[in-house]
Amino acid sequence: MLSSHWRYGKYVAKHKWYVFLACCRLGIPWAGIVHDLSKFRPSEWRPYAEYFYGHFRRMGLSPSVKEQHDFDYAWLLHQKANKHHWQWWILHEDSGELKLLPMPDRYRREMLADWKGAGRAAGKPDTRAWYLKNREHILLEFGTRYWIEQQLGVA
Repeated sequence: MLSSHWRYGKYVAKHKWYVFLACCRLGIPWAGIVHDLSKFRPSEWRPYAEYFYGHFRRMGLSPSVKEQHDFDYAWLLHQKANKHHWQWWILHEDSGELKLLPMPDRYRREMLADWKGAGRAAGKPDTRAWYLKNREHILLEFGTRYWIEQQLGVA
């Protein structure tokens, strides 16, 4: 169990470093310092460590049903605690309609830095290729999407 927490901690440190560098390049260094602090809460840390580095993963297997459930809940908490996630900016109306709200500049910059940092930490630094592969699943308000695509050289 300690091994999964150690390995996850090393990944988080690497991810935060790369996000910090990207935030500095995007003119928001403070965002890079405070980025993803919620990951250090037990409600996020433990499920993430077990999901990505736990017993089942070390055995080359998929996470258990419990690990998957715990991770899904932790991921939901993380999205709702961090405005740099596009999911935070989706309003689910009582009617069932989804409204996409514009992201303020600070958060869209941090989102882009997060994507860049996550890619570099995982050894996949081509953010543009990742975005193009996942674009249809990422729900963004028009102006936010336009800005992101300008930054990635897609528009």
